[in-house]
Amino acid sequence: MFGPASTILPPGTRPLMRNAAFREAYREASDFVEERRGWSMWNEIHNDQPPPGVTVSERNFVEEVVFQMCLFRALKETEVKFDAVAGMSLGDAAAGYASGAITFAEALHVLCETIRAVLCAGGGDLVLVQAPPARVLEVIRDPDVTIVFEWSQVTVWAVPHEAARQAQRRLRAAGIAYIRLGFDCLSHTYRVDVAGLHRAFAEMPERHPEYRLYSTLEGGLVDDPAPRGHWARAIAEPASLEKMWRRMREDRFTDIIYVGSVAADRDLFASLPPDEKPTSYRTAESFLSVDESFDIAAIHGSTPGVADIATAWRSSAFARDPYPFYHRWLAASPVHKLPDENFFVVLGYEEALSVVKQPTIFSSSPFESLSPVLPGADAPLHTRVRRVLAPYYTKEQIYARRNAVAEITSAALSAINNRPSFDAVAELTVAVPFAVSCSLLGLTQTGAAALGPILPHDVTWPDVERALTGDGIIPDVVAKGEMPREELMLLLPFLIGAGVLTVRDLLSFGIYTLFRHPDLLAEMRTNPSMVPAFVEELLRFEPAIHGVPRRATSAAKIGSVDVPEGSTIWVWLGAANRDPAHFDRPNEFIIGREKERHIAFGAGPHFCLGSHLGRLEAEVVIESLLPHLGRLRATAAPDFSFNDLRGGYPVYPLMRSMRSWQLAFTSR
Repeated sequence: MFGPASTILPPGTRPLMRNAAFREAYREASDFVEERRGWSMWNEIHNDQPPPGVTVSERNFVEEVVFQMCLFRALKETEVKFDAVAGMSLGDAAAGYASGAITFAEALHVLCETIRAVLCAGGGDLVLVQAPPARVLEVIRDPDVTIVFEWSQVTVWAVPHEAARQAQRRLRAAGIAYIRLGFDCLSHTYRVDVAGLHRAFAEMPERHPEYRLYSTLEGGLVDDPAPRGHWARAIAEPASLEKMWRRMREDRFTDIIYVGSVAADRDLFASLPPDEKPTSYRTAESFLSVDESFDIAAIHGSTPGVADIATAWRSSAFARDPYPFYHRWLAASPVHKLPDENFFVVLGYEEALSVVKQPTIFSSSPFESLSPVLPGADAPLHTRVRRVLAPYYTKEQIYARRNAVAEITSAALSAINNRPSFDAVAELTVAVPFAVSCSLLGLTQTGAAALGPILPHDVTWPDVERALTGDGIIPDVVAKGEMPREELMLLLPFLIGAGVLTVRDLLSFGIYTLFRHPDLLAEMRTNPSMVPAFVEELLRFEPAIHGVPRRATSAAKIGSVDVPEGSTIWVWLGAANRDPAHFDRPNEFIIGREKERHIAFGAGPHFCLGSHLGRLEAEVVIESLLPHLGRLRATAAPDFSFNDLRGGYPVYPLMRSMRSWQLAFTSR
């Protein structure tokens, strides 16, 4: 079987810790890296930021390759037998280990030396482009942008920092899809310390591999033993997946065990002729057994105390269930100042309400990186933009779209209904709000998908024009000339993301809550009129947005705590909605609370513009799912995470999400 190494940071390390062989390999690799590079992956596995002095580039590269190596080592303890293994660049080391050409320690040595040689090269990005080399060169027209590898209609390029923005704008203007892999380095180019790599690998043994070893560098099968200097060349020279795949096809290897980091990587094969495509795919994780009794949180010991708030909110235990943490911190005080930081966290309901309802004292400017003209803006800009958009988001306007939302939901359910299993997040709770959001905003789905990941200041007007349809909020605003183009360009990525991600999480946790409350599910199936009240309690019980940042524009007091001017305030909406001083039995799911109003949508001038849209989508999807939920079962526990704004230390845990959740239909 064949496992192509990937160039994208793996998201799946945390759940695989439940496999004993993977966990042991990861701990060994972490110790090796800590000795050689001075930081521990084991200690940082639940951290959304690297430790001080470690760049994001180094952490991403190390974890990517270690992830692959640990998967191979875990697989070696199963009955899975490889026909062949293959790799490219840093993944060549992982493939070399899997083939038996080098040992686990030798592959880690390759990794650490590669990091040293790559990081000295300077800054830049790796960019994956869906176009052949000649077309990319024709569009970018920059000699400093160099190709890393090519594969059919997909190529990867090293782009210096100074050329990045112009290159990306030219690609978008030409209608060419691309993804920034974002490793912040210029590997695979002449700037890598190739001589240093050769010196570091000079003593690597020439060992006969146990399995056939393919490499993009050699353009196919690596002669055994691997040639001296292979590992240095594989990292430093451009690669061709095309040649390697052609050779593997000649050797009749078509069954693939996929060890890439994300499922989308298999799109590399999409443009191949039908008779050359792989005949099957399986993920490596599917071969591994997991110990469900293993507590990942035990890595860090028991629940941290109040003084460890900044550490705790980075842990997997917090992502999996933040509410015991909230309860403990609230019991001590509704407001806390983090030690040695001008940073305050607000957990109490009344205290949170007082902050979000006083925008002149507590500015929304920390949100500027997300959107400089709506959540990150203060009056008068925020007032003017909201006045333009508010008429499109009234309850009457939104609920008039119920039939359209129902049709989209029905189509999504039809797509998964005859499938033995599916990812509830990717194929349902993202699919529905994305289609609804595109229809509401007046964007093509292709255009919205291209605009969503772009940083607000990088959006161009041609990007917007290519995405517009003839009917929807944005075409209407453009036609009326109610907002300057510059503001619309800054606003659009936020509207796309906010319309999808918040509803994604509301829907995911709605289904999850019904799975955990079978009596409630049975009652709602016989009485669907309970759904709106269910959604309202769900917003309090499992909000999509757990925290919002503010900045004190002057010295202020929150509750009994003095806050200096310039302080950053983190308002925990998720904690406030479980405050026992405001809610009776806050940790119980009680439908029909009348006087205990939640603040899942915030309050004051920044009250969520899309609140009615979120409610409508949740109601329609849950109503549509009720007849099917009885025959759905979870085949794996959901993978929880917190997304942050990356606005500086401490990391801001903004949205609690499920990365994935595998469900399957039973026969009944």
